[in-house]
This record gives sequence, structure tokens and C-alpha cells, in this order.
Amino acid sequence: MPADKDINLMVVAAELRVSTPIQLAQFLDTSEQMVRRRTRRLAADGLLNIGSRGIGRRRGRPENLFSVTESGVQFLKEHGRLDACVKPSSVTDSGIGTLIDHQVMLNSVRCALEQTVRLKPELTLRFISSTSPSHVKKTGAPIISDHVESADGESFSFTPDAVFCLTDTTQDKGLLFFMEIDMGTERVAARKSKAISDVRRKVLVYRTYLGRNGYKRYEDPNWFNRKLLGFRVLLVTSSTPRLESLCTLTREMAPSDFVWLTCDALLIDSGLDAPVWHGGGEESPYSIMGANREVESWKSV
Repeated sequence: MPADKDINLMVVAAELRVSTPIQLAQFLDTSEQMVRRRTRRLAADGLLNIGSRGIGRRRGRPENLFSVTESGVQFLKEHGRLDACVKPSSVTDSGIGTLIDHQVMLNSVRCALEQTVRLKPELTLRFISSTSPSHVKKTGAPIISDHVESADGESFSFTPDAVFCLTDTTQDKGLLFFMEIDMGTERVAARKSKAISDVRRKVLVYRTYLGRNGYKRYEDPNWFNRKLLGFRVLLVTSSTPRLESLCTLTREMAPSDFVWLTCDALLIDSGLDAPVWHGGGEESPYSIMGANREVESWKSV
């Protein structure tokens, strides 16, 4: 029978879907050595799968990837740590398919956020991932999936990679963020395209969502239970050249102050609250925290 700490590791692995040793260690606030020891034990019991990808953050070394097996899903259900209605494909790596690198990058950004909050006790965080098995509709779709109708009556459905609310308890102020992970596979802008995978169209959809107050649903007690005066879209991309292209696009689409961009390497190395964000695509980087690293307010566009 796995110990409580092993079960907690499985719960985190289920939430992250596909995770690296350092991600689990950061999330659990423990050492990588301890993670490796526990994951080997859980894998031997058939509850975790240990895979790998050829290139990790450490040059020249393959990187282990952990995911919960179908037996692990059943184990978590039997121990009341996972809803009985959750489908195994919503937990195991089979439901991620070819998007493993995308998921790992999302997890890295989330870990950076968790570490920032851990170091700032006045901050609290509520984070909802689109791939979380704990936040799905009865249809199986992520609960953060939404739609917005433009002024000419055109309707768009979209699903952020994540939504989170940061609250400064000393000011009793909550800020809403939408997270978008960009792997460089989507077109920057396509003529006459209505696909949300077109980055330009995605920004337009968020701008419409902001202008039509669609985000206000997150004020509900069942969500973040906070008065919200707008939001920021945090767009994290995978390379510096791609970042430069998206910053140029964002500047050309003004007003676009609500879109903040960075590169995953800068974010992971420097921290989420470091001055690595290009607000509105501007050349000078800023922190999403204000001067003195306090939560900063902003104006809706």
C-alpha cells in the first residue's frame, strides 16, 4: 500500500498529466532524488508510467516523464482522491497524444507561478488548467471552455490553456489571467482565417471577450469570488525569434495592452515575477508585479 506522500505525488502527477522530475519536486516542495525514489516504487506497483523524451533542460541528457496509469487512476478513485466519473483518458498520457511538449511547457510555467506565490505569503493562487482531470464538464470538455459573440453576431468558441487568479490578501485585490502556451506551430496571422489557432485571431477573440465582459463569469463564488476589472493574457512562447514576431504582431494590433508576452526560457530561469514580460508587445520588458513586486492594477482597454 503506497504511503500518504506517495498518494499525494500521484494526485499531483494526475493534475499535471505529464510531468518531469523537477516539476514534481517543485510542486511537492521536495528533492528530485526523493521524487525519483517514490516514482520508481509507484512504477513497480503499476500505478505510474515512466517514459522519456530525448532532450530535457539538461543538455545531452534524456528527461524522464511521469504519468498516471489506468491502474493508478482506479487506485486514486478507490481512495477518494479522484472523482469516480473521470475517464482514464482525462488522466493518463494517452489523452495528451502529440501535445506532450506543450503540456510540459505549461507545467513549467505553472511551477514558476507556484514558486512565486510560495515566496510571497500575502499572495494566494487559484489555478485551473484546461487539461486538469478535476475541472471538466459533464461532456468531458474543460470547464474553462467558453465562447464570445462579436458585434456582427459571429460566435467563437475558445479554450485557454489555463486561467488563474492571483489575490493580494493585504489589499484584498484579485487579478485575472489567461494563459496561452505557444509552441510556434500556429500561424501568426492568416488572411481570411477564422481559426482560433491563428494567433492574430486569438488576440481578437480575447479583445472581444474583454470588451463584452465575458470574463465577469469568473467573479461568481463558484469560480474566484472576486471583483474583476479586466484581465491579462499571458502568452508564453518557445523561442526568442517567435517572441519577437508575436510582439510585432501585438503592437500592430493596438489596443492590445492586455496581452503580455515572454519566452519560456526567460520565464523559467528568471521567475514569473521577473521583468521578462512585454506588455502590449512593447520592446521594454516589465514584471507582471508592480514596483516593489506588489500586485499591479491595470486599466481595461
